Amino acid sequence: MRYLIDLPRNVIEEIRKILNEKDYGNINEFILTAIENQLALESSEIIDEDLFSSTMRIPKHPKKIEEKIKEINYSDLLDVNNLIKIKVYDPPQKSDLEYPNIPYANDWLWGQINRIFPVKVALRVLLKMQNENDNSVKLNDYLNYASEVANKLGTRLNNIDNEMQRKRDEKVSIALPIGGTEKTISRYKNHFLIFQRTKDRVLDGALARLKFANINIDGFIRLTEKGLEFAKLLNPIIDENLYSNISLSQDEKVFYIKYIKENVIEELNPFRTILTLISKGYTEVTAMNNEIKKIKPKWTDATITTQRAGTLGRLFELGLVEKMKKGVNVTYKTTNKSKLLITLINEKG
Repeated sequence: MRYLIDLPRNVIEEIRKILNEKDYGNINEFILTAIENQLALESSEIIDEDLFSSTMRIPKHPKKIEEKIKEINYSDLLDVNNLIKIKVYDPPQKSDLEYPNIPYANDWLWGQINRIFPVKVALRVLLKMQNENDNSVKLNDYLNYASEVANKLGTRLNNIDNEMQRKRDEKVSIALPIGGTEKTISRYKNHFLIFQRTKDRVLDGALARLKFANINIDGFIRLTEKGLEFAKLLNPIIDENLYSNISLSQDEKVFYIKYIKENVIEELNPFRTILTLISKGYTEVTAMNNEIKKIKPKWTDATITTQRAGTLGRLFELGLVEKMKKGVNVTYKTTNKSKLLITLINEKG
């Protein structure tokens, strides 16, 4: 299908500069990439290289990853009832997590981590691997296997989401890799698992940033004590029913809120900010973005959008906010059942 569009002269000039400097074949490829990026942004999938520059480059034309494992028996894979003695590592320290020129106390969990359930899946896979390998799990083996498992589970849950005709925010497959492409697998590895950045040795990925797992100098990975505790909590999807409409149990939600208050300032920071903004009447995304810009003036607009969207996604999954839609207007509000949890988040301590 063909569309004709009028572009301002200054936009054309900027596009030409980029075509001369970057690896786009022609203007059609550039425009198509821009549209794909915007579609990804609308579903909270955009990558901001300024904040997450250590991620591997995502290919523009992803190729299918060859299937390497058989169909998964989820109950067997993620069972927590027959465990040996699971050993843990100490959690990452501030010095392991602090980015150059960004005080750890002021940081926000990266917005591409827009759901908690994919973290839960990653923890269960690590628990299984530790259980089956006498606690000796090589990082690369874990990264490859965990992403393959997440892809199979994500693809299965996406089919269920479509079968149940769930709306976008109701889908339980959100943020899991779907379809087995190199692009989706790479995103899951980078955002939800764990690795060490080569340029500054900072630990990254959700398992590191949330202090749920750690790696040692020899390249082995284990759960931390709190990671093990969260992994063992029963989950409505992977322990009970793949057709569950909720991705986290009440026990998991309460654990997560209490845990981040005491242990993860970079998750507490965005939660406090967004919930405070909503309570002050900044209930739609443009207003939130404008206020976040005042708090984080060095952030680009794309970073602000990514961080705000990711935080809202996690708050939504935890049941702390609701999305209200009237026509094309979307606003957010805190939920009645979340009062105690919000009070807990905003407590000093």
